[in-house]
Amino acid sequence: MFKTPFSFDGRIRRTEFGLSLIIFYIIFNFLDEVFNFNRSFSLIFFIPLFIFYFAQSAKRSHDIGESGWLSLIPLYNPFLLLFKEGSAGENVYGEDPKKRVNNTFFNNPSTTTPPPIIFSPVQATPSVHTEKKITQQYLLSEDGKTLLKWFDTQVTAIDMQADPILRNVTTIGRDAFYNCNKLSKINFNGQLTTIQKAAFEDCDQLRHLSLPSRVSFIGEFLFGKNCIESISIESEIPPRLEGDFSYNDEKLQAIYVATSDISLYRNSENWRKYVHLIK
Repeated sequence: MFKTPFSFDGRIRRTEFGLSLIIFYIIFNFLDEVFNFNRSFSLIFFIPLFIFYFAQSAKRSHDIGESGWLSLIPLYNPFLLLFKEGSAGENVYGEDPKKRVNNTFFNNPSTTTPPPIIFSPVQATPSVHTEKKITQQYLLSEDGKTLLKWFDTQVTAIDMQADPILRNVTTIGRDAFYNCNKLSKINFNGQLTTIQKAAFEDCDQLRHLSLPSRVSFIGEFLFGKNCIESISIESEIPPRLEGDFSYNDEKLQAIYVATSDISLYRNSENWRKYVHLIK
């Protein structure tokens, strides 16, 4: 929480924005009382305070899928930012997926809708461990084809192909690995076709990603504000790239493509921004 309080890049959840609003209100009133005799001198303190608040507002706006500039509009900020949920099908598990699953399916026995599937995966190697035992490791859609959320944010490595359940996943959902900040290696299965927006946001230790040959869609801001250094793509045909890989993708040094005709990538409109990195 509050990793980069003055940055306008990235996203924050509703709880963090609410705390930011409270902090802003308390400090603003304190400074107003202290410096009411010298308004010009108070600007030294008020300006950083307003930058902090609008940076948090912009990031909260990103989290509900809107432009950060909208945070300048009264009523939208703070009311809509405080109360609006993520878009259905995109951010429904973004805030606190474990709590949502428990509340919906375990505390309400009268519900007739079957719950999403929750599994504890087979660990790929003995070296993969976490700081605490978590029995509910990840959340899948009802048909088992979409990985909606990985609960264990302390995981260091994941092998989807080695897991008998994960090897059938075709889609990685939005925010699926959000805040898995110790994840440094992930091996996808061969069935994967879609990776949705911000799936690897705040995966700070991730440096390289290798995408299998069937991947045909890559969501925008895949890595949030922390872009990785290199990407390998096994597909002959360029996947559809929804937008930038990251809010700040200067760290991206190379995109390796396994194709006999590299011009397919370099001439693709979706990949124009990264043409100088394609190898």
